Amino acid sequence: MTPEEMLQQGFEIYKTYRWLINSYVLDFFTEQHWSKLPESWKCMEELSTNQVAELLDHDKNSKTFIFPLSILALKVLFLTLNISRLQQPNIQPIVHIENDEKLMKIFWKSVKLKKDMKYP
Repeated sequence: MTPEEMLQQGFEIYKTYRWLINSYVLDFFTEQHWSKLPESWKCMEELSTNQVAELLDHDKNSKTFIFPLSILALKVLFLTLNISRLQQPNIQPIVHIENDEKLMKIFWKSVKLKKDMKYP
């Protein structure tokens, strides 16, 4: 799967759960987010911090709680769609900003330079 396809699929997941991703903990109480969760997820309301940690640990499965299938599927999707941060050989950048003077000026405007560096 190409990085572009992975990004597209990741964006589809984001669109589905945007309301949840962009919410604050307080919203669960003030905006009634608990009622918006899928029914199968509501069983996780009483999880301990250790059980939540088991869910977040991608190297092992929980031994104390059976998570809803949709949560486990999302966990697998997140691992599958994870784009490595390590540089991949033979991959060319999509955009060459160093050739675009206008874009470079915008870039350098938002980058705080170190004291010994000067604007190119």
